[in-house]
Formats: sequence, structure tokens, C-alpha cells
Amino acid sequence: MAKFSTRLISIIKTIRNKVIVLVLAVLVGLVAVEVSLWAVGVVFSHEALEYNKDPEKPGFFRWALTSKNKYDPICYFLPKGGFFRGPSGRSDRPLKKEEHTIRIMCIGDSVTYSLAVDYYHSWVYLLGTMLSKKYPEKKIEVLNAGIVGCVPKQIKRVFQFYLAKYRSDILIWRGSTNLTDTYFVDTKPDFARDFLGPFLYQSRTFRLFCVIADSFKKVDDMAMADKIYNFVTGRAPKELKPSVVGFDSDFDMVRKIAQDHGTKYVLQAEYLSRMSDGRIKSHTINNGNEFFVKMKDAFEENDTKSPPPVNKRRVNLKTKLPDALFVDSCHLTERGEAITAEKIYEFIVENKWIEALN
Repeated sequence: MAKFSTRLISIIKTIRNKVIVLVLAVLVGLVAVEVSLWAVGVVFSHEALEYNKDPEKPGFFRWALTSKNKYDPICYFLPKGGFFRGPSGRSDRPLKKEEHTIRIMCIGDSVTYSLAVDYYHSWVYLLGTMLSKKYPEKKIEVLNAGIVGCVPKQIKRVFQFYLAKYRSDILIWRGSTNLTDTYFVDTKPDFARDFLGPFLYQSRTFRLFCVIADSFKKVDDMAMADKIYNFVTGRAPKELKPSVVGFDSDFDMVRKIAQDHGTKYVLQAEYLSRMSDGRIKSHTINNGNEFFVKMKDAFEENDTKSPPPVNKRRVNLKTKLPDALFVDSCHLTERGEAITAEKIYEFIVENKWIEALN
């Protein structure tokens, strides 16, 4: 019996030692991979920050190699360079406006950022140019606070915790009308949010694993890595019921937050996308908002002149010309950006908002 016990203890110790060696080997291997990825500067981000116009290119190669965001425990991630897009990239602006300046802030995701065009063809820049030309006696500042990869929940939170303090006179929201957040956000310390979140977000090895997993998953399938990363970056928020939150949408909360900070007008601009069959779909419901810019009609009118494509390459099968409005499902061409700017401009002018902001 003593020999059996001794033998069993010896086996257990051997297994334990092998497990310890295996765990240490795995950890050393992961550290080596992580250090190597840092050393060569390969930093896979969770979003395609640098737009790639070739839709046939595999997903692995369409991912950005530089991370321009930083982790934030409440808003999930924030742009490193600053909140506002400018001619040379992102930058910050002074919180306090210059005297007699009318500040217009545009918030949203990559559609507000205008990912597929340069700064000078973005609808935000075009809107500012048209308003300045219409009202040369007034100083009008139009800020592009679009964040690539953001979902409505994040847009709402970034505005609530960071952008509302800029006290814009007019706020323009471009996003869906989902209800994904609460007005009062829990900011108490949380292990998953404050420790595990930043660890996974900063890990080059985990980012690489996510990209590789994306490259092999089937269409309409979501890999486990995606699910984890979406949780870390807030890209998979759960729909909430208005009866529980007291608001109809994330936009409704943004509107209240803006008005509480002195914003006089809060505008909701329609969010459009191109369906695979060529139709244009609106993701924004008016919900009785009187300050609502409808753009679908103008986009469909443009389609009658330039028929839309009905294939993945966004090229018209008859004319062989690219889509006049969309470069992909939702990002706009220069023509699409111009129409967007024009419709928002017309709404602001017709309602005499600039005159009322003396």
C-alpha cells in the first residue's frame, strides 16, 4: 500500500511538473509573439482605419496596421490624436469658443467622419463652406467629431462624457435610432472593464488572432474572437426597451444632454445604406422629431440619373461605371457627400437657425 501511495504521489508530481512546464512554455511563447509584434510595429486594430477601396482583397489584408485609438473603460475606445477630423488628421480644439462664433458639431461614426473621401470632400467640411459663404458676416465653426468604428452607444457616451462640454450651438447626429444605452452610466470600477478590457485591447497577439479568425469564418458567422472583441470595444450592445430607460433612442438621450449644456438646436440627419439589390435603405426613424433631415429622396433621385449597381463590386452591370453614391454598403462617394451636405445646409437655412444664433 505504501509503495502504491508513493507511486501515485510520484505520478501526480510528474503530471503537475509537466503542466507547470507546459503553462510556462505557452506563456513564454505568447510573450515572444507579443514582443515580436511590438518590435516590428505590426499593430492590428479592430477596425479598418485606413479605407481600402479593393473589395476583393481578403479581410486579413484590409485591416489597418496602425492603431489610432486608445482604450477607454466607459466609452470603450477613443481616438488618440483628438476628437475632431481636420485636413491633417485628428486634433483637439479649445473648449471655449472665440467670441461671436457659432459652433456646429457633427457626431457619428465613419459615415460622419467620411471615411472614403478626403477631408475637403467630406460633407462636414462642405457644409461649413456653404454656410460661411451664405453668412459671410458670421464666424461659423463646423466640427467633425465622427469616430471610425463607433456604434450609437459609444457615440452617445463619447458625447456625454467628452464632447458635450464643447457647448455647440447646433448638434448634428448621423446614426441609427436604436436604444442601446441608459442615461445614467455606471462608472464604478469593474474588473472586466478596467483590467481585462484594456489588456485584451492592447494585446497585439489577441488582435492578430481576431484578424486570422475573421479571415476563415463563413459569411454571416461570427467567430468567438469577434464576440469577445466586440464586447471589449462595445460594438455589440444589447437593445433596450424604452419603458426601462425612459428614452426612445440613444439620439433622444444625446438631445437632452446637448440641451442641458446649452445647445439650442439638435438635428437628426438620415442614415442611409445601399442594399445588395441596389435599393437605398434608411436606418433612421423620424419618431416625430421636427428637426429631421430626410435625404433618401435626393439619393433615389440621383439613382434615376445614374442607375445603381446590383453586385458586390459596386459597378453598374450595364454602364460599367462605379456607384455614383456609395463606395460600399454605407460609406459615400464625393457625390454622396455633396448631396448630404446640401440637404443639411438647406434645412438649416430654411429654418433660419444661423440668424437666430446672434
